Amino acid sequence: MIPVTREPNGALRLGGHGDVVEWVVEMRRFDETRTLDRLADDNAIDLALADKLARAVAATHNRIPVLEGAPWIAALSSYIAENDAAFRANPDLFDPAQTGSLDRDSRLALHRLRPLLAARGADGMVRRGHGDLHLGNVALLDGNPVLFDAVEFSPLIAAGDVIYDLAFLLMDLADRGLSAAANVVLNRYLAETRRMSDLDAVAALPFFMSLRAAIRANVTASRAAIASKPDRAEARSSAKKYFALACRLIRPAPPVLVGIGGLSGTGKSQLAATLAPELAPAPGAIVLRSDVERKAMQGRREDERLPPHAYAPESTARVYAMLVEKAGRVNRRGSLGHRRRRIRSATGARRVAKRGASPRRHVSRAVSHGRYGDPRGAGRVASGRCLGCRRSRRAGPGALCARAQRLAVDRCLRRSRMHLGARPRTPGVTPELRFLHTSTS
Repeated sequence: MIPVTREPNGALRLGGHGDVVEWVVEMRRFDETRTLDRLADDNAIDLALADKLARAVAATHNRIPVLEGAPWIAALSSYIAENDAAFRANPDLFDPAQTGSLDRDSRLALHRLRPLLAARGADGMVRRGHGDLHLGNVALLDGNPVLFDAVEFSPLIAAGDVIYDLAFLLMDLADRGLSAAANVVLNRYLAETRRMSDLDAVAALPFFMSLRAAIRANVTASRAAIASKPDRAEARSSAKKYFALACRLIRPAPPVLVGIGGLSGTGKSQLAATLAPELAPAPGAIVLRSDVERKAMQGRREDERLPPHAYAPESTARVYAMLVEKAGRVNRRGSLGHRRRRIRSATGARRVAKRGASPRRHVSRAVSHGRYGDPRGAGRVASGRCLGCRRSRRAGPGALCARAQRLAVDRCLRRSRMHLGARPRTPGVTPELRFLHTSTS
């Protein structure tokens, strides 16, 4: 901030020494090629940057003001109606049958979600957010994502559930094919906020992301109508793409709970991270990890070591009780019509059995076994030989050599995709429980 002062001669001066009559903001110009949309175009958004992005959004949401939820919830119906009217007015751009389906599905989703959204509003989760949180409004400054250009002209448009604010970013990443980055953003955001109620709110993500995509399609079509001839075709194509994305996102996916177990250093976390973005609906599965949960319950960071007493049986029981509670909250909210898939990762076959709290009647397919060596498993394998091929000398401290790792994860992913592939939707279906087991033998 720089003061505007009135000097003794009556003149106004920036940063003077007279009486302050006003303050102005000194802005710093940033490199416009470092906005995240530009970086996405250059395939420069990696998982580390996605992690930082989620942390930045979570920190912003923790300090923005709380608003009354009812006006925003009421406005959602008007957003759906405005989009529908715009799409029907452009039948050459938006298929009328798909327009009707999107409108019906969106209104049905909103009807089912109203009690959840009202409860979220009562809990202070409707806030004055960014309002326009796409990749083009995030810049990379000194290696850190910085949000800018938030909506200021309309408090109502800027208002929303914090997950609705996040949904614009997730939709933008999904639209660009950055599914792994989108999944990291979602899971890191949930890990940062550690609000149990946010696990309930993921049921609203398909609706939120679809609505964001539909609004984007509407706005882009309006720009196409006034664009110059060279730019019109590109704008129309973009509007169609956003519309198709909105239609896909609103459709619910069958629920499934994936349990991954195995000994330490066999790649459970890496397998979970690889599978999670591939499980519908976008942006993929919620990943619940026993090691992360155990450290959080001890007030430790993910990269900190725990003392031996943290692994006592009673502590382990609390960890898995929390995992069951979290998975249950995601599943219970799945009955609203938009079901979320979950992956739970834990160490040891005994713990896998203890973790399987869902009734066995829910298991309707065979267990899928995979082998995968995690090169981060330093100190866990004493032998210098690869436990996969039994011959090759390992280049690093992991259980498997590089070739065995590639073959093993490919085999595990092929089997996982076979068991976790898309199936016909069944309203109200009980989530399936699947186990994947990682091993080094």
